[in-house]
Amino acid sequence: MPKTINGRQFQWQLLEQIGKGDAGEVLRVQAQPGSLTALMKRPVQNASGGTILRQAVQIENEGQILASLNGLDASRNGLQVHTPLLLDQSIPGTTRTASLFIVSEEVSGVAISNLLKQRLQEDVSLSHVLVLRVLSGLFLLLERVHERGIAWNDVKMEHIFWDEANGKLSFIDWGNGLFLSAHPSTNGQDPAWLDYQQFISEGNLLLNQIAPGLIAELDWPPSATDITKEDLTQLQLRTEYLLSSLSMRVVDYQVLFRKQVRSIHNVDELGALLELKNSLESLGVPVEKDASLQAIQQLAIGYAQNKDFTALEGLLALIRQHLPAELGDVWKIAEYLLALKDARQNPIFAELLIMVLSADWAGALWLLEGIRERANNPTRLSALQTQMRNAAGVPNAYITPIYHQLIPLQDEAHLQLIHHHAKNNQSDALTAELERFSAQLDALLAGWQQLGPGEMLGDKLLTLRGLLRSPAISLLPFPRELPKALSLLLNKLREFFAAWSDGDLEACRHIVQELFLLEPSMPYLQQLDAGICALQSWVEKLSNGPEPGQTLTRFAEELLSAKPTVAASLSQPVWLGRLYTCADALQRATDLEALRAQAQQENWPIPWIEYAYISIEVPRELGATMKLNADQRAALQNFHHALQTDQDTAQALQEVRAALPQFYGLYRALAQAFETVYSMLPLQAPTFELSTFPQQDRTNV
Repeated sequence: MPKTINGRQFQWQLLEQIGKGDAGEVLRVQAQPGSLTALMKRPVQNASGGTILRQAVQIENEGQILASLNGLDASRNGLQVHTPLLLDQSIPGTTRTASLFIVSEEVSGVAISNLLKQRLQEDVSLSHVLVLRVLSGLFLLLERVHERGIAWNDVKMEHIFWDEANGKLSFIDWGNGLFLSAHPSTNGQDPAWLDYQQFISEGNLLLNQIAPGLIAELDWPPSATDITKEDLTQLQLRTEYLLSSLSMRVVDYQVLFRKQVRSIHNVDELGALLELKNSLESLGVPVEKDASLQAIQQLAIGYAQNKDFTALEGLLALIRQHLPAELGDVWKIAEYLLALKDARQNPIFAELLIMVLSADWAGALWLLEGIRERANNPTRLSALQTQMRNAAGVPNAYITPIYHQLIPLQDEAHLQLIHHHAKNNQSDALTAELERFSAQLDALLAGWQQLGPGEMLGDKLLTLRGLLRSPAISLLPFPRELPKALSLLLNKLREFFAAWSDGDLEACRHIVQELFLLEPSMPYLQQLDAGICALQSWVEKLSNGPEPGQTLTRFAEELLSAKPTVAASLSQPVWLGRLYTCADALQRATDLEALRAQAQQENWPIPWIEYAYISIEVPRELGATMKLNADQRAALQNFHHALQTDQDTAQALQEVRAALPQFYGLYRALAQAFETVYSMLPLQAPTFELSTFPQQDRTNV
């Protein structure tokens, strides 16, 4: 097939074949130069001579009709009808040959026949309004083409395209068309009457498939045998009236639906919404299913939050009645939980329902595990956890926890070891490997459900990965899915430690729950989560700083006494080491200005360090026991002299700082209080205890 073909107006590049049949082949083409794309129709190139001649005659006829129609456009009541524009044709001399072609506009939209197929294959509704638009559009089209002296003579749904965005019907394939002037009436029947015969027949098929209830309303005739022009006029009027009426009804319903879906407050309002949904669907109008499901979900969550379980049961009954196809895992598990009347008194029942209704399966599973020790029916709890793991989409390969896959492997290793010992193969290398493998597997499973002292998260999985590489595996029936499940868990652990290294503690907690969803045989993850939660609180406390009236020293002591230990099982990342260093520095600080400078240099997350009320506590015993030397006495004397003579105390304070760094903060606060003693501004005056100053200077203070 040549890459390009010359036409009378353009040179056309052949892009792809999009159709081929008894009337020829259709190709998508592009004008050269330029970006105009169109459709080329020509005879099938490898057909017999007679077929090529027949197809060429028909295609040439279509070109003449399209040229005469010249891209007909007409509209009525907001509905547009359109025929393709002829863009080009083959050069003269190609008549009745394989080289003949026409190029026409590629119309927008989807063929009505394809919409009908989609409805059958995918259970997609087709609007009754669209059916009436097709019928009304056909009336308008036939009226206008007959005025131009043309009969279509090929009324079929595959030749009608609907462009919903532009409200336009396009009509293609005019090869069977007739020029009325060349085909006079025979037996008193106008050739244009063929169009109405085909139209009535196709309309019948369409109505019976999509909207049989409209046949009676339209009084659509079963055939065109005895129909008159007056009958057609009346049928057209009924069709256009019903289209207008039904369109307005659909718009009203849609507006009401959008309004109601945003304000559902109870089961009665939900029932009204679902009835409205049914009315729209009965007209073949698709509804905003996602919006309605979201509204239903929010209403259900609200009932769960308010512990109105009776109303929630009524809501589920409505879903079962009106939306049976949407009764998925969320609603089935919620129904199951509501059926457990004895469980409703449990403090976590409402919270669990909320997580289920939110499809937070990892959170729901986590919550259930937290009450396992207090559960009256642990078997039921385990079954519910399995349902939730299935609902969460845990792949079948991982649905059996690793721990439960290892138990049969452990038993088989014991049996194989007994078998080898019975055959006196103790000195065999493979027996030694089997002994080592069995012992290591026993130890691994014995401690599988807890983290031992000094053990890090993930150590067990790494140990298992090493065990699976043992030569002894060749003697055992190896669980086929075990390596996949182990690989998935290790990947999830890498995600966790990446978040841990970045200090994203909320992400860490979320990933821990996902780990438990994949491997519910690791209950120690609950303790790890509690440790991470404690660390979050500790970091938040550090970031908030001391309360007014609390000294920095006391605040730091509280922090250090409650320092979380979760890092012992997770490693200590750089960011956490910096925070611990910060807390230590706060507790040891004796010079507030030096501490502020250090905080800025180290970029510690403690902006509150600059607040005026921050103060360092000097131990009382230090002031009582300290003996001042000559330099210290001189520095204090200069400080008091500067105060008494109303001089700048900055230099004197620097001397105090050099000689008595532990007391610098006290004397600096004393100088600031002295300077503002007569201020009219509502300042918070610092409180001083004389006993905190050096014993030998208290009289001066």
